[in-house]
Amino acid sequence: MTASQGGFSSTLEYALKYRRLGFSYIPILKGTKKPSVNWIRYQTSQPDEAQLRKWFEGTGDRFDLAIVTGRVSGIVEFDIDGEAARTHFQSALEKLQDSTTQNKIKNTMKIKTPGGNVNYVIGFRTSDFEVNEAVKSLVLWRGNEPHSEIRLKADGGYGVAPPSENPTGSRYELVDGILSPEILSKLELMELIAAIRQKKKGERLSKATASNQTHRKIDESRVNQIISLLKPHYQSGLRNDLVMCLAGWLMKEGVAIDSARKIIEGIYEHDEEKNARIRTLEDTYKKEDLNDVKGYSGLSEVLISELRDERQARTLLEELQGLLRDNRGNNSRQPDMMPQPTMTKATAIIEEASEAIMNKHRLLTVEETKEIWYYRNGVYGPGGEVLIEKEAEKLYEYDLANRHLSEIKGPIMRTTYHKREEIDSDLDIINLKNGLYNIATGEFSSHSPDYLSINQLPIVFDPKIKPGLLGEFLSEVLYPTEIRTAVELMAYTFLRDNPFEIITILFGYGANGKSVFTGLITALHGIRNVSNVPLSSMLEDMFALSDLEGKSVNIDTELTSTTIRDTVLKKLTGRQPTRIQRKNQRAYDTILHAKLFFSANKIPLHMTNLMHSFVEKSF
Repeated sequence: MTASQGGFSSTLEYALKYRRLGFSYIPILKGTKKPSVNWIRYQTSQPDEAQLRKWFEGTGDRFDLAIVTGRVSGIVEFDIDGEAARTHFQSALEKLQDSTTQNKIKNTMKIKTPGGNVNYVIGFRTSDFEVNEAVKSLVLWRGNEPHSEIRLKADGGYGVAPPSENPTGSRYELVDGILSPEILSKLELMELIAAIRQKKKGERLSKATASNQTHRKIDESRVNQIISLLKPHYQSGLRNDLVMCLAGWLMKEGVAIDSARKIIEGIYEHDEEKNARIRTLEDTYKKEDLNDVKGYSGLSEVLISELRDERQARTLLEELQGLLRDNRGNNSRQPDMMPQPTMTKATAIIEEASEAIMNKHRLLTVEETKEIWYYRNGVYGPGGEVLIEKEAEKLYEYDLANRHLSEIKGPIMRTTYHKREEIDSDLDIINLKNGLYNIATGEFSSHSPDYLSINQLPIVFDPKIKPGLLGEFLSEVLYPTEIRTAVELMAYTFLRDNPFEIITILFGYGANGKSVFTGLITALHGIRNVSNVPLSSMLEDMFALSDLEGKSVNIDTELTSTTIRDTVLKKLTGRQPTRIQRKNQRAYDTILHAKLFFSANKIPLHMTNLMHSFVEKSF
């Protein structure tokens, strides 16, 4: 049905109805899924009617809306993407023992997306959960096809709701006009989640099963097409992973090893380690337990990492699948028709450990670098890999083998991937020791793991505190006319943006306060948020700029006579993305906002001349 057929004609009318149902909600930009406001507060409290009308009344429906899921609204949403996911959800529903629970789910509020998927909105009794017990958002099931998953949206999540539109103007709609969610107990909800997470027939494949599958050869034309699609993405640093995952996928698809060898030989044409690639292929095809073989999902990870665009990667994979599917013929057996193998002990360890660790800890995987960070005391920090290994060791002790660890990390990483641009994404929010402070609005809110932040300043927010010795120190080392400038420069370091293209040079002969001033800045931001990369290294070391990423300040206490150009200063102090690279990793673009402070007894002559051309950029 359309929005008007549901008895409501505007976004405001829908929002008022959602409010009466007790939902929290937020405005999103028209035709997108992106919130138009900072929505952290609405994860724990509902906006009042005045705020609702401010968003949606008299705005010409310029905003769409989304319902915030989790405890704040007393609902979860099962986001079901794709035909295979829909079939799996219905299968899980049939497994439930209680017919009453089945009927509740069948009759609950459902939202049809513009793409034709149907998402289930289900209420739950918040009183069934402990006060600090999270109802976590996570991926419950993934199929082998692209766009095939069931995602639970709960605490920290939201779902786009009617009458919102997609970019082409197609609407999200209520199914059968049902606007109220059915309520499940905690036990009923957990049983449904468990049924969804249980593997169904054909989702795993063992060598015993594969032995009955005819290994087919691929004709030369399709071999060449596959090579032409993959060859541009055979990049240094990812080659072994690409070959390993491609070989695993081809084997699971029933492709003969001779055809797989031709594909890989065509891809690695100029690779110096050709023999190693062929060994990887042969070792993969020899494996007995295919549950331990990375295939489609692994290849997807490699391509997403190389392309840095999930949509492009999925499109490429769909083209590859089309070529393999066209080559099968009508007599090939589809994966869903294969008998279910017995789950191995290794598989059980991997699945149980991954789930247990994700239930206990909030983890974040940085897509560009593959680093795993974990949440503690209001901020995500490094060390997630070690944490996973320790937790897995506690769970399984001597049953745990080294090969299990990488497999345990795999599903955790795939479930927790986030692009760098999603981390600390609100430039106005400063993460402090006791909460999140918005410098634009003056709002102060509690920490939340749903706000992805890796930078926290060692400052406790207290608006009543006044500076004590700062003014006295500045008056001792600066002329009165310079004190305001110094304070403004210190304040500027808290802005995670570079609107003014400023560098700061502190100069003067010994014991004049330069070190105390830079030490004060370091203490304000914390050592973890300050880098100390010399200017010479920035210009000469290809890896040096990576140390500035995510930092508030860079301090060079020994400014040298290194030649520097105006274009370099603009690159280091402006708003344009900068290309950086870490050792043994791919280069990528990012925006550096570290404010540059240099200290010297005197300014090098070449910089003196340069400063005449951009004096407004230097202090």
